[in-house]
Amino acid sequence: MIAGAFCTAMFVSAAAGGDVTLELDGAQVVCDAPPVIVEGRALVPVRALFEAMDGAVDPNVKWDPVLRRVDLSYVGTSVTLVIGQKVALVNGQEKSMEVPAEIRPGDRTFIPVRFVAEALGFFVDWDPDRRTVLVNSPEESEFEFTSVESIEFVAEDGMFRASVGYTGAQPDYRTAAYEEPDRFVVDVSNARIRMDAYEGGSMEIPGANAAFERI
Repeated sequence: MIAGAFCTAMFVSAAAGGDVTLELDGAQVVCDAPPVIVEGRALVPVRALFEAMDGAVDPNVKWDPVLRRVDLSYVGTSVTLVIGQKVALVNGQEKSMEVPAEIRPGDRTFIPVRFVAEALGFFVDWDPDRRTVLVNSPEESEFEFTSVESIEFVAEDGMFRASVGYTGAQPDYRTAAYEEPDRFVVDVSNARIRMDAYEGGSMEIPGANAAFERI
């Protein structure tokens, strides 16, 4: 059995070599510790990202050492992350993440960049050739995003297929299979999942069939 995964241009193979870099509006962000890939997701140092976005960390980043919680704010949007927890608060509403925030060597707080940046209104993409996370302000973004409306994985007659319903620009996509753990990935470039199309702002994709253990 394998696990099926759907992503919007930010599922990254951890097997690829070389450091990961971060760019904001086309300029490289200097990080005191390089971004990392955890379970196929990019995590970046919170201070480096917010210094590049706003020129200052305080008062936009607050750390509670007792609760191990980081409170982020930017242009009227607040995001609260607790180290090791996959549930965040965005303007007070619970949202699920694929990977949690982490404390890494040097007592640096790393955050899942796609989740946080998109919650704050930025656009995020991944350049696999340069292993670079691309973050763009709304007014700077050159991408024409595809809106993903539905996702379905189907197994039949020993074969399986992934059906993606979308509106907007016809997307480019790629598929890949990885091991340890076994998983099949559908990577759709410049796409965003329309969470408002799902009740409660969250989604579950039925899996558990002859091809997929979970999705």
